[in-house]
Amino acid sequence: MQKKTRGFTLIELLVVIAIIAILAAILFPVFASAREQSKKAKCLSNLKQIGMQLHMYTDDNRGLMPLARDPSDGTYWDAKTAVLTPIIWDAMMPYAKTAKHWRCDSDKGYYTNLTFRYVDEAGKPQVGKVPGTLPTGVPLFTPLHKIHKGGSYWFNTRLGTVNLPGGQKRPNYPYTGKLESIPEPARMTVLYEPGYFHSTDALAFVESTHVRGDARFYAVGRTLALFADGHAGEMPYGKWVTESYAYTDTICGPY
Repeated sequence: MQKKTRGFTLIELLVVIAIIAILAAILFPVFASAREQSKKAKCLSNLKQIGMQLHMYTDDNRGLMPLARDPSDGTYWDAKTAVLTPIIWDAMMPYAKTAKHWRCDSDKGYYTNLTFRYVDEAGKPQVGKVPGTLPTGVPLFTPLHKIHKGGSYWFNTRLGTVNLPGGQKRPNYPYTGKLESIPEPARMTVLYEPGYFHSTDALAFVESTHVRGDARFYAVGRTLALFADGHAGEMPYGKWVTESYAYTDTICGPY
């Protein structure tokens, strides 16, 4: 006698596929969140590592912070001080021998038109643009990490250029260029992220509007920052702008 084998019916297969799809819809965001938390933890570790290297630098240089700039400054400080200032991770290379830890795994790129300042062909500020410079041949909306060798963390440049001719040293403000002259180092931002690496809402806002200095962005953005006392932490971007980064004006004087 021939024995008949019974297979799955179409309805049964569709039910199984539907169950798998439902489970995937539930679990994928959980996995994505876990991945992002892992990236954030690594990012905080990077900042703390850089913090230790910065303290080594100050120990070797009479307490002075590195003479260096953030890439988003363009050539602003070079023009202002007549000194070629290296990008911060190049200045710190003797203490790390690599710049890999300057890149956050959540960094999807930052747009040049939001950071570099624009001039026209005659060198005059463009109407409606912030004065400054844009490197020749850099197209608009190009991820900035492709232009400046891949760093993700921005440097509070005033901490390093304060003592240069044309720098930001003000006699009525306490900062002398030395780490020890910061009255509350736990408040002073040394390095920071632009606010959208770890917030999908903030990333979507930047990509759709190409605007970062906006109350709507402040409400959804989050930044990881390194402070002058060596600790690193996460905070809402709006709070960081109005409390932590603003402390630079209090100590160094207005930009």
